[in-house]
Amino acid sequence: MPEGFVYQPLPSIVNTMDMSGAYIPLARKLFPNAKIVLDQFHIIQHLGRAFLKTRIAIMNQFDKKSLPYRALKNH
Repeated sequence: MPEGFVYQPLPSIVNTMDMSGAYIPLARKLFPNAKIVLDQFHIIQHLGRAFLKTRIAIMNQFDKKSLPYRALKNH
């Protein structure tokens, strides 16, 4: 914080934000009494990426010419 800066928490009830690691600690410091709600786009995006990584990990356990591999490859 700049020298001479006086920190005063701002009144807030709900903060909606994405899942960036930098935003949450800052929001908690600026809005200590607020409830933090993650926006649904980033939650769905996170779940989609997790499913994709899991599908690829399972797919790579099979021979590339097998039916399970091709089924998972073409989902």
